[in-house]
Amino acid sequence: MEVLFTERLHRAAIEVSKISDLPHDLKTRLNNLIEEDKSQWPKAIPFQLVQLIHKQLVSNNDSDDQVYMYQLLKGSDLYRQGYQPPKRNPELAARIEKLKAQQADREYQHMVKDIVAKRSVKESLGKDLRSTRRQLSSIFNFIFTVAAAFAFGFFASQHAFPNIAYRVLFGLFVALIVAAADLYFMARIEI
Repeated sequence: MEVLFTERLHRAAIEVSKISDLPHDLKTRLNNLIEEDKSQWPKAIPFQLVQLIHKQLVSNNDSDDQVYMYQLLKGSDLYRQGYQPPKRNPELAARIEKLKAQQADREYQHMVKDIVAKRSVKESLGKDLRSTRRQLSSIFNFIFTVAAAFAFGFFASQHAFPNIAYRVLFGLFVALIVAAADLYFMARIEI
């Protein structure tokens, strides 16, 4: 665990480095901390080093003022280095890309599994023409049957009704009955 290196810790490191009977390894570690130029200071130091500095301050303190750890760490904080993601292995990256492509292909195949391949233009054109011809023949048959029923009603009533208006009405009545019957059978058979 590391703590941020502050001005207070810098002053304590200078004070401890002046002690004459300091262990050699601690003295070499403190030499980096007692630089006057702040740009040369480390960002953080290990907490064990702070404990050693505190221990030396307490053991070599001649005055009545005791130095506490919280005073030494005042203004400091835990040092958390920013997360740096590890570099990706190129083989792993290539494998991931291959697996992503396979997954995308599987998803595509799942989406299009129910789609039937298109028929050729000749097949669909022939089927469409047959269907259109059947519908047109039904329409012409309906029109011709209704027109023939009207003509039958109009000319058959010639002897019964001398007035032309009655003859037209009778022809329309017969045509309407035949049209209703024809529509009924067309709907029943073709639909």
